[in-house]
Amino acid sequence: MPVEIGGLNSTIPLVAAGRLGLPVVDADGMARAFPEVQMVSFGIAGVPAAPMVLVNEHGDYALVQADDNNRVERVARSVCEAMGGVVHAASYIMSGQQARAHAIHGTLSMAIGLGAAVRTARNAGRNLLASILGYLDGTGIYDGSAQIFAARSSISTVRSAPVSTSARPKLKTMAAASPRSGFATRTCWCGRANECLPSCRI
Repeated sequence: MPVEIGGLNSTIPLVAAGRLGLPVVDADGMARAFPEVQMVSFGIAGVPAAPMVLVNEHGDYALVQADDNNRVERVARSVCEAMGGVVHAASYIMSGQQARAHAIHGTLSMAIGLGAAVRTARNAGRNLLASILGYLDGTGIYDGSAQIFAARSSISTVRSAPVSTSARPKLKTMAAASPRSGFATRTCWCGRANECLPSCRI
């Protein structure tokens, strides 16, 4: 079972299960991607992230054992950096009963179905956003336009400043809520039909 649905972390369990001939649980711990290991439904329910095993492409491995999930995150991040910046991890050892109670179910199927809906709409020349909302049983809340801003950062502050006028195209934006996915999204896309930019959650 992947710990999150998003990015590479949602596919690695499929590869491992395929090589080992094991089934994959159609669930995860957040129904989206997350920045830190303790930010999942398993951790909220009190399931410990430790022991966590980390391994890199050279076969180097480490076992992380800590008292709470926040400390597991801090230690694992430091170990990951020492191991080259990329590791695969196994954590949140739990029983089937715990997984049934605390995982978010059906998220792998949802991701696969959403990808199929987008691919079908793109091949048919249909509106991608409408297809996404249709698959997720979502509803458009508003649409409008927004200006692009570039973020500039310094050591102690992060501030936003507008980019030059010539490089400031309008973006279409729509907020959408979906009972199927369980969160609201704000999707931005260019003025050309069916050309979507990445969505950002609000």
